[in-house]
Amino acid sequence: MRAFEETRERWDATFGQNTNISDLRTAVKETNGQSPSVKGLRSICWKAFILFENLDKSTWTKTLTDSRSAYGTLREHFLKDIEHPDNISADPLTADPSSPWTILRQDEELRAEIFQDVERCMPENLYFREPATQSMLLDILFIYCKLNPDVGYRQGMHEVLAPILWVISRDAVDLKVSKPTFDQRNPEHRFICECFDGHFAEHDTFTLFGIVMQTVKSFYEVGIVPSLPSSAPSSSPIVERSRRVHEVYLRQADAELATHLTAIEILPQIFLIRWIRLLFGREFPFDDVLALWDGIFAEDPTLDLIDLVCVSMLLRIRWQLLDADYSEALTLLLRYPVPESPNGPSTFVSDALYLRQTIMQGGGAHIINKYSGRSPGVESGSRIPKSNPAKSLDNVRRPTNPSFSPGRSAAKFLQEQGGIDHIIQEAAKGVYSRGEKWGVNKALRGAIEGLQSGTNSSRKQPDRSRWSLDEGQIVPSISEVTANLAALEQRNKALAKLLGTAMEELWEQQRKHSQEKEDVLTNALSVAIAKVQFVQVYLENSSMPFSMETSTAGTNVTEEQQDAILTNTTPSGPQAIEPQSVEDKIKPEETDAHTADTSQPNLQGAGRVTGDSSTASEPKITVSKSRTQAFPFHNPRPSLAQSSFSWMLGEDQR
Repeated sequence: MRAFEETRERWDATFGQNTNISDLRTAVKETNGQSPSVKGLRSICWKAFILFENLDKSTWTKTLTDSRSAYGTLREHFLKDIEHPDNISADPLTADPSSPWTILRQDEELRAEIFQDVERCMPENLYFREPATQSMLLDILFIYCKLNPDVGYRQGMHEVLAPILWVISRDAVDLKVSKPTFDQRNPEHRFICECFDGHFAEHDTFTLFGIVMQTVKSFYEVGIVPSLPSSAPSSSPIVERSRRVHEVYLRQADAELATHLTAIEILPQIFLIRWIRLLFGREFPFDDVLALWDGIFAEDPTLDLIDLVCVSMLLRIRWQLLDADYSEALTLLLRYPVPESPNGPSTFVSDALYLRQTIMQGGGAHIINKYSGRSPGVESGSRIPKSNPAKSLDNVRRPTNPSFSPGRSAAKFLQEQGGIDHIIQEAAKGVYSRGEKWGVNKALRGAIEGLQSGTNSSRKQPDRSRWSLDEGQIVPSISEVTANLAALEQRNKALAKLLGTAMEELWEQQRKHSQEKEDVLTNALSVAIAKVQFVQVYLENSSMPFSMETSTAGTNVTEEQQDAILTNTTPSGPQAIEPQSVEDKIKPEETDAHTADTSQPNLQGAGRVTGDSSTASEPKITVSKSRTQAFPFHNPRPSLAQSSFSWMLGEDQR
């Protein structure tokens, strides 16, 4: 909060030379520190742009009174049972869905979900760690969700609300501190205090947030296809908007860059969803985000301009993207380099306005040259004929398939090819380079790579780690996987050797004990040693099939099996296990046969223990036929197209 005297000075700096809304819009885009949002009052600028829509101060009082009264009514209606549950007269144990207690429990679950994000909101800013601030964020988001049950709460909404609350609260007037300088009889003083009354900071924040969310709400919606079940997501508005930015606006501004991003398989929604949903809130420092919002609210409160802001951001890093492969480009887009002053993030608004007027007349090339000093030449812009844009893109890597045209979207190409199933069937004929784009898993890519050597694949996958959209993490290269498997094999052999040494000592102790006394403890020790030796066999040779059934059989031994095992206890001593084939190591037997070998202790050929022939042999472990069958070692994770996040790909790419 501010003292009244400081607020009055900033009021004069805001409106001193700006007598109409057009002057104020122009002034807030200043990048030399003279913007009214910086030296004046940012909150009143935002209210003028998206709430009042004029500088006729005679109408402001009524607008503020109506909006604050409306929020007060909503707050009382939706929070009365939460704040005063003792006033509910209904039976708390009733299962009626319309019962106040049922609704209260549902509201508490919703508030708990919202509060998880509120607690994590901007952890570096101490203001958002204060309980009073978190309470306002929670109440505003909760009431908005109650008014918009079709969307409800979606993660990210709190990051749109937080900057608005920060701006409103920062400019609020603290009347307790301001009494010495505040003249109640002065109409201007009363009007200023009315505009920035700290008691209504939450009310004004909700009003501005509601107006912004009229557009932003569509960014959080998930589309529904009428022919599919109601729970099946289709191409959502945010996915369609991301496609439009890439396939329409970016292609008009810089066809070479748009084609390159398609060639390296960068899906626009992967980075644009975060850019657009959060209004670039995570891409730049907080103060730069506020300056960027100044320009967006001033020029286009409907937020349609953010599409071209995205394009201007892509053009600013055009040369880095053209030199990048998939992982480098994705890192660059998800960790956008912050432009330095005087060309800070707020200048993206000016670039977007320029593109709005000149995108079809080479505006993209002008912006590229403006910030890099390098001209893209004839490769960029609408000057490239749409019928055959590939002729002037000699330096862009692209598939050699003649049916592919960079001017066409990947979604349309997928539809023309007959869908994912048809592409997989035709993968061996030369379309490997497009496999990952439609969710073909890593195993299939590895299998086809050998078939495609010497075919018309446009590019070969490098033997290095890369980010996988299917798995949501860094996928190691083939050489790394091979090295890890070799290290694991060595580790297993070392563990088997340690187990062998331990078993030698255990068998020696068991033999001495059994010669002195035959009791239950001796029998139990024999069974335990047998289980350990069972593990040693499998550790020593990783090629032996092993299933969960086998592990269960090795740990749950029936009394009948124990009798058969204990018949051959007291071995003479273990020796090294000789390597044999898998068939020799485990020989299938009938499940009802539990015979004992009274000569040598063995593990069905997996290893032999020699020693004094007068002593009893070590127990042997038998495995039924059903347990010798190979058990699937890996259950492939579903691709992005098959997962619950398939809505990000859109309807055409699933």
